[in-house]
Amino acid sequence: MRKILLVLSFSFFLTGCEFKEELYLKKNGKGTLLFEVDSGKMLAAMGNIGDHKNTSNAVEKKVDTLIYFKDIINKAKDSIKKLDPDDQKIINALKNFTLKIYVDPSENNSLFSLNNSFENINQVQDLQNLFQTAGSLYKNSSKPKTPIKYQIGYELNKKKIRRFVIEKKLSKEDESLYQKSIEQGKMIYIQSNYRLVYHFENKIKNSTLTNAFISEDKKTLEIKYPMDTLVSNPYLLEFEVTFK
Repeated sequence: MRKILLVLSFSFFLTGCEFKEELYLKKNGKGTLLFEVDSGKMLAAMGNIGDHKNTSNAVEKKVDTLIYFKDIINKAKDSIKKLDPDDQKIINALKNFTLKIYVDPSENNSLFSLNNSFENINQVQDLQNLFQTAGSLYKNSSKPKTPIKYQIGYELNKKKIRRFVIEKKLSKEDESLYQKSIEQGKMIYIQSNYRLVYHFENKIKNSTLTNAFISEDKKTLEIKYPMDTLVSNPYLLEFEVTFK
C-alpha cells in the first residue's frame, strides 16, 4: 500500500509528463473518470543519459499490472485503523479505484492509469489532490505537508454539467507553504501538459470553454493547457457544458 501511494504521489511531480483527465458520463449521472500520467518522454530521456547499463534497475524491466485498491485497503485495514479519522477517510476514498501500470523501457512506454467508476458525478472527488494527499500520509519526512488550496467539484443536471473550482482560505503559514510549492511546481512541470477529454451521451449545445475542441458528433469536448500554466491558475478549467 505504502509503495503504491508513494509512486502515485511522485508521479504527479515528474518533468515532461503528459497528464490526462478523461470522463465518460451517462445521462443518469453514472460514469467513469480516468486520470493518466504518461511519463514515456521522461523514460526516454533517462535512457539517453549515459550507457544503458547504468540506467536504474527501476526502469529496466517491463511491468504490466492491474491493482484493485479495494483488496489492498482490506488487507491493510488494521494499520489504517491506527491513522487519524481524517486520514482514514482519505485512504478509504480510494476503495473504488483501480490502477493500471504499464512500463516498457524498450519502447519508452510508461503509463499510470487510475480508473474510478461512480454512481453520481456530484460525489466524485478531485483525483489529483486525493492521491497526492494519500501519498503524503506514507512519506517518512519531518517536512510539513503542502496545503491544498484548490479542489475540483462537479455538478450535473439534465441540461448541463459544471466543473468548478473550490478555493480554500488558508492560514498565513499555509498560504506561504502553498506559494512556495507553486513556484517549485512551475519549474517541475515545464514541458508537461494537462489534457482534459470529456465524453457525453447527450450532444453538446455550447460550452463556456470557447477555445475547446468539440467533436463532429457533438459528444466529446477536449482542451489542453501547459501544466505550469494550469498550476498557476486552476480556474482555467472551470467551465459549464450545456446539452441539446
